[in-house]
Amino acid sequence: DDKVPAVRLAAADALSKFTAPRARPPLRKILVAHKDMTLRLQVAALLVAGAVPADIEAFNKALDSPDSQLRAAAVQGLNANPDPSAVPPLVRALSDKLASIRLAAASSLAQKNTEPAHAAMMAALTTHPDNAVRFQAAQHFGQFPNPNASDALAAALKSDSDTLRLRALQSLGAINDPKSSQVLVTLLNDPDSSIRQTAATYLAQRNHIVAREALLAALANHPDNAVRLQAAVYCRSVPAPLLIDPLTAALKIHHEATRMTVVQALGAIHDQRATQALATALTDEDASIRLAAAIYVAQRNEQTAHAAMFEALKSNPDEAVRLQAATHFVQMPNAAALPGLMVVLNDPSHAVRVAAVQALGRIGGEPVVDGLRTALADTNPTVKEAAIQALRQNNHPRSKVVLKEAGIQ
Repeated sequence: DDKVPAVRLAAADALSKFTAPRARPPLRKILVAHKDMTLRLQVAALLVAGAVPADIEAFNKALDSPDSQLRAAAVQGLNANPDPSAVPPLVRALSDKLASIRLAAASSLAQKNTEPAHAAMMAALTTHPDNAVRFQAAQHFGQFPNPNASDALAAALKSDSDTLRLRALQSLGAINDPKSSQVLVTLLNDPDSSIRQTAATYLAQRNHIVAREALLAALANHPDNAVRLQAAVYCRSVPAPLLIDPLTAALKIHHEATRMTVVQALGAIHDQRATQALATALTDEDASIRLAAAIYVAQRNEQTAHAAMFEALKSNPDEAVRLQAATHFVQMPNAAALPGLMVVLNDPSHAVRVAAVQALGRIGGEPVVDGLRTALADTNPTVKEAAIQALRQNNHPRSKVVLKEAGIQ
């Protein structure tokens, strides 16, 4: 109580350095009632260090001060105190007339993983008039996902604040349960494209029935290609035969990224109906999609794949697809492919001709000898070398005759 302010401040600072319990009550008394506001602010800062539960009531009373700086300091003191009893005063500060103090209190509560904090944040999210406070409440449930918060987050999604809506959506995405999924489904038709796309992205990561049904419906007819893309991503992540029909239909979507993802999803489903769908993608208008479909089909040892590769070998205008088709028969020799392999011995691509020769060599026997004889006369040395190797490996006597006629040992 010295008349000199500097002495009063020094005395308060000295008291704060004592560890004895009886040193702290005088500081609390100063915080609540001293006539020197500068001293009260100094004491508030001193009490933040080494905060103890007994300080909370003093900070709570300081929230009633007409001085906004002291109220802000009280919030800082409450924030530094981990005791659960600090929550009610912070909740009270959410109603402060100053926006910065409301925000500081909300930011503090948002970091507390306690039931009282959850309840306070849920109430704020639902009814608080300050969107900045509601934003912190939404962020709280992103950090501490709580299924009970789904309704409150859904309420926040009706806000006129885009940032609050997006934050509420992100927190819903962290709550992985059927109820939050149902809320996400409603957002697939939100007027805001970023909300629609984010909701679809979260749904694509879930395996709830409500998510699957909504995404399959979106894949079929949603007007937003970004949403349809996420629906295709979902199908790719959970490959199953029941998805073949909707994926086949989606190959007609006029969006390359979605069609590519659909091809990848079909490629993960080992079923002849999926192979048939992939075969239709061999003539897609996009070269990368044609190639992806060809790679998947080329890896399958089934009749549907053989037939698709045979047709591609004979007539597909895409060199990369024909190369995959020829490679398919190198890996999976099939005498039924002979007519197609004979045709591509005249292919303009020497890489395709090489693969065709290798495939003939794998099939072997007399039927391939005439084709290999033709390849011996190829102007490309790589094709010719492949034909020589195939003839040498062929056990039929005519192969040796052809090599001898060509003057090759």
